Amino acid sequence: MFRITKEFHFSASHQLTSLPPGHQCARLHGHNYIVVVELSGGELYEHGFVRDHHDLGALKRLRQRAG
Repeated sequence: MFRITKEFHFSASHQLTSLPPGHQCARLHGHNYIVVVELSGGELYEHGFVRDHHDLGALKRLRQRAG
């Protein structure tokens, strides 16, 4: 079994307007996230890759459009 992983780091912000004004989460605030994608396969493709890391960049672009 062959395995590769790719780690993405991003920050996102939000505001919970339904909370009372003095609540710490009522103000605009943010969080940092880490997403780890792991792919595995029983055989290697062209050039000895499970999957080219460059192809995983599309996952990051999808997240940026959704945000």
